[in-house]
Amino acid sequence: MRIIARTRLGLLISAAAAAGVVVQAGCASQGREVHNGPECRQFGLPPGSSAYSECIEAGADAYAESHPLTGGHWCSVPPSSPEGRCPGCSVNCADKQAYCTRGRELWLDTPDACVKPAACACIQ
Repeated sequence: MRIIARTRLGLLISAAAAAGVVVQAGCASQGREVHNGPECRQFGLPPGSSAYSECIEAGADAYAESHPLTGGHWCSVPPSSPEGRCPGCSVNCADKQAYCTRGRELWLDTPDACVKPAACACIQ
């Protein structure tokens, strides 16, 4: 009887630990949504899309760095984060393709630490 009780106790502890990991992962995902969601929506990514999910997971800066925004005849990018040291930009290209990339700032206590300005241009 003691062996069965120990086995059940062990299973309960294992189940509780697994549930804690799932809850923590869910909280981390919600935290990323709260932090990155507004910036990812500023890119025009529809919530629920695979691009939006990728932006949420990677963070807006990392997503913008690896995915220049080309989505039609206009685009815009918000200021860099976390301090907004690189201004955002927008462009409307009429009949040409729009291309936008977000600026990247240096995370130091310097007054002007925009290491890569945002770029918004018409191509083709």
